[in-house]
Amino acid sequence: MDANSMYTMNAMQYQQKVGDYQQGMTITQQTSAEVKKNVMERWKIQQDAQTKTNEIIQDANVYKAKTNDNMFKKWDEFMRQ
Repeated sequence: MDANSMYTMNAMQYQQKVGDYQQGMTITQQTSAEVKKNVMERWKIQQDAQTKTNEIIQDANVYKAKTNDNMFKKWDEFMRQ
């Protein structure tokens, strides 16, 4: 095997390694993008759930206040009779 063909083989091996590295980087970037997307989707779901929970709690507090107010009015009417 002469020196020229040896350099050609080394160059081909180097090109293969570069191609493998680039392919690995592409896969890594795609995976990273998917992970970021999933994290943002989960964050959005958590925020929506927290917002809905807070709305339910506020509605329950308003209902409770109205009920207590109505009970007080009825008690007041009873006492005034």
